[in-house]
Amino acid sequence: MGFVFTSEGALKLVLWVGAAAFAVTLFLMLQILLSRALLLRRQRRADRFLAVWRPLLMQSLDTVPASPPPIARADVYTFLSVWNYLHESLRDESKEQLNQVARVVGMDTVAQDRLRQRSLRQRLMAIVTLGHLREASVWNELQVIVQHNNTMLSLAAARALLQINAEAALPILLPLMASRSDWPVTRVANLLKEAGADVISQPLAHAAETTPRLIRYLEVAHRDVVVTTVRRLLATTQDEHVLQACLPLINDPADVTIVRACLSHPQWLVRVEAVAALGRVGTADDEAGLAALLSDPHWWVRYRAAHSLATLPASNVPQLQRLAAAQTNPFAHDILTEVIAERELAEGLQV
Repeated sequence: MGFVFTSEGALKLVLWVGAAAFAVTLFLMLQILLSRALLLRRQRRADRFLAVWRPLLMQSLDTVPASPPPIARADVYTFLSVWNYLHESLRDESKEQLNQVARVVGMDTVAQDRLRQRSLRQRLMAIVTLGHLREASVWNELQVIVQHNNTMLSLAAARALLQINAEAALPILLPLMASRSDWPVTRVANLLKEAGADVISQPLAHAAETTPRLIRYLEVAHRDVVVTTVRRLLATTQDEHVLQACLPLINDPADVTIVRACLSHPQWLVRVEAVAALGRVGTADDEAGLAALLSDPHWWVRYRAAHSLATLPASNVPQLQRLAAAQTNPFAHDILTEVIAERELAEGLQV
């Protein structure tokens, strides 16, 4: 009897489990179908909205519509998406008309309201919009957001501040550019480039003289400012971090003496940058100095020295082959042979 009872209980349990699994599966299928239906509905609404507004926005590049149709709350994100896309695609002279359209339909006010929402998606869209509009009334709020620990938010706020008033934004942003390790260097450099060399060159150069981490951004400044700043820094310090940052910015043959002095620096990272710089500004007289570094303990120094030898004026493959044959250090011979093979391959592809 106990066996029968146990078997019946197990059977009931299996049935209940099966029913529960079926119910969960049915629920998930209904949820997927509902999500799909909602997505299609939103897409159809967006298509209808854009069918009206995309031609109006294109028309506004020439003439701002006098009485554009109102924008429903459900269509705001769609409008801002296409409006910001056009803003990123156009030249400066065409953007003011877009700004006029946005203000006529109240998107400046809407963006300010959404700036204070909890949704990251809405806040990012609002910040981008307000930056394009150069909306000065949100300056204080953007100063707070640029300190946010969310990288996307803080970078978006940094760009918006630069768009609104680059000269006023730089004293706020330069310390952050030096201290925030989560801000990608290329992204920050693009922000500075967008602000314009006329605006950023002098403030950036001044800040870089006391903050070595800012030196790497000097590449977006005016060339004469870069040369002057780098020469002043290299004349007053032997700090390895300053040298590492300054040497990649040297492109003037007049500075070759400064570069040569760094070839014997005890820090190998400095030697790497020095030999790379000689590849840009060196002369035939630098062959011996570079050849000596083919035996450096660090592979990157040897590799960069070999590449720089291959780029010196009047350098050619037979000359490099003779130099490789003269090397008594196997590391020096191997690295120069490798670079010769790379050069022969490159020349063969050009032919």
